[in-house]
Amino acid sequence: MSPEPRFPAPLDALNHAKRLEKVAALLVEQVTGVALRELDPGGGSAQLADFEMLDASQNRIGLLEVTSTTRQNRARFQAQVRGQNWRFPNLMWSWSIHTRADIDVRLLHKRLGPVLREMELAGPPEDWVPERPGMAGTEKGALPPNLQALGVVEACALRHHDGPDESLVSVQIKEPGGFFSAKRNMTAEVQVEMNKKDNQVKLAGDTGRAELFVWLDIGPGALSAMTLSEAPWNLNLDATDRPTMPEGMTAVWVATGLAEWPRPTRTLFCFDGNRWLDHGRPILPS
Repeated sequence: MSPEPRFPAPLDALNHAKRLEKVAALLVEQVTGVALRELDPGGGSAQLADFEMLDASQNRIGLLEVTSTTRQNRARFQAQVRGQNWRFPNLMWSWSIHTRADIDVRLLHKRLGPVLREMELAGPPEDWVPERPGMAGTEKGALPPNLQALGVVEACALRHHDGPDESLVSVQIKEPGGFFSAKRNMTAEVQVEMNKKDNQVKLAGDTGRAELFVWLDIGPGALSAMTLSEAPWNLNLDATDRPTMPEGMTAVWVATGLAEWPRPTRTLFCFDGNRWLDHGRPILPS
């Protein structure tokens, strides 16, 4: 995963998990007009939701819990990547790099910049390389051997910039391919989070609204959500599988991101107990 996009100073100072919570709350506030106040101080014995929902008189009308489907191996990888600065000197392009999960992130960071600069000078690939699975060595259209040696499996030059200080390299684990269903995968991953007892406990009680916000990690669920946000698949949103709502839970939000401020999510859906709603990419106040 790349270093996270730039956020306003109060958000930029937070760690990754807390930033996910805060951005989720801001998105829900923007879409619903309902005020949210942080509730869970962390570290206590009681299981509390992350936020409480307030009406105009500051009375509690509901709860919001924020969670993520981040996988353990990706969480470690992302933490290592976030610990490095992926803005390299002399690069004139922003790049997307997919790697194996077992790579040495520090070694990749140490050696990647000059290799990408060589590729830019030779003619940056604006389509993914290798051109076909299984290509290797010096075969035309293959990934350069010095990138393969670093554990890179795919690379693409995304955008040319006027100055080298604007370029950014996005580093992510290459997810295994395979069949996915836009109709099923988003709902299936969200249902797992809805079924978790700790999420249900945090939203329990006679509070009115009880809503779960799920950030989808890279994988079939996120791919499903991205597909459902685009034409013509967005026209069939009503045909998408519906989650089974646990007792007391009134809605579930689903987002993929994080993306560049002030539109910090690539997709935002909500299941209100009856149907899926597509909220697009809300623009948050600066």
